[in-house]
Amino acid sequence: MSKLTNDMSVNKPLGLIIKFAIPLMLGNLFQQGYLIIDSIIVGRSIGSNALAAIGAIDWLNWMFVGIITGLTSGFGISFSKAFGSKNINKLKNKVINSIIISIIFGIMLVIISQIFALPLLKLLNTPIEIIYISLEYVRYIFFGLFIVMLYNLSASLLRAVGNSKAPLISLVISSCINILLDIFFIIILKLGIKGAAIATIISQSFSLLYCILVLRKIEELKFNKEDFKIDKNISIKLLKIALPLSIMNLSIGIGGISVQSVVNTFGLVFVTGITITNKLYYLFEIAGNTLGLSVATFVAQNHGAKLNNRVFEGFKSTLIFSNIISLFISIFMIIFGKDIIRLFIDSNASNLNEIVSVAYDYLFIMMIFLNVLYSIHIVRSTLQGLGNTIVPLYASILELIVRIAFIFTLPKLLSTSGVYYTEIAAWIASLSFLSYGLYNSFKLLKLE
Repeated sequence: MSKLTNDMSVNKPLGLIIKFAIPLMLGNLFQQGYLIIDSIIVGRSIGSNALAAIGAIDWLNWMFVGIITGLTSGFGISFSKAFGSKNINKLKNKVINSIIISIIFGIMLVIISQIFALPLLKLLNTPIEIIYISLEYVRYIFFGLFIVMLYNLSASLLRAVGNSKAPLISLVISSCINILLDIFFIIILKLGIKGAAIATIISQSFSLLYCILVLRKIEELKFNKEDFKIDKNISIKLLKIALPLSIMNLSIGIGGISVQSVVNTFGLVFVTGITITNKLYYLFEIAGNTLGLSVATFVAQNHGAKLNNRVFEGFKSTLIFSNIISLFISIFMIIFGKDIIRLFIDSNASNLNEIVSVAYDYLFIMMIFLNVLYSIHIVRSTLQGLGNTIVPLYASILELIVRIAFIFTLPKLLSTSGVYYTEIAAWIASLSFLSYGLYNSFKLLKLE
């Protein structure tokens, strides 16, 4: 077996999962770190309106990227099972077909996103003061969706064969380049919000390039001419796992857009406060997200190798560990949250205290329920690792229904607090449904 791969069907489950998760976690920390630095540079160099303009399209961007990550994560599950069963020819066939599908989807997403960018911003009730700033930013960012698609496919393949170090290094490279380019384009060249978008696209290209260079060195992924063939049946099987995950993220994204459309009606101060908390949200979600990615790879490899007892053990130990981590993060953010929030805003801003108040109120409620979010990642990823992408899809539809129902009712009863509790209600509904689905999946697994 190549030194660039990792068989997760031997040794203690939790140790393997944590060891696999650490590089992913560090990579995501670098990525979110540069996003936060990017926001600080934008907020302090261009102004709070520019920061609000980026925040106003957070969910819109998440939706399109979510479609991509859903698709490539589904492919990754298929790759993991083939690798776990030691069927390298099958793995190669799946990789070739997934590349073709990804190229087609990537081109389609770029075209669709460009056509509907302005109508979607209007649908979001984006404040008139920032709508065209948001449009300028989002048009550039959406041109990079094709690169995002190919990067996520490459990273999913690396994770599937047990390599979480290469995605880490690629994100470190990307993050460092992005920060340097932000300084160059925004502060030196004064390109404004356009400079932030261009810096992001260029840095993503370097991530993709690095992953491709690593993949070319993996023995199990050395392709011959005979491997380059399109197989309709393999493509259909890949899409059966991947499409539900894309639709799942699309549903979550639509729910988020519904929330954002209401958030945008409360004015720029509220939008800016929510934007800051959402930036921090992506940061404190990292541990749960990466543990989820790790447990999905672990479960898929061990299920492919028919080692079901290891599946149960890996899930249980990771769930407990993730909840302990979430507790420490919650305590830290509740204590130091206000100080961190102030970093995003010019200390001379006239509305500083109002923005900090909005951001911290939202942050505090999220921290109280952070263990729910972390449990969602572990339960959902375990289901996906078992090849069950239908239950997570239904859970995302339930999230969508709850978000829409609550966001258009709670703010009328609780004012802005209704926005905060809408997110929590969606989490609780999703976890309840996912837990029931996993309970039934485990019952079937015991019969195998």
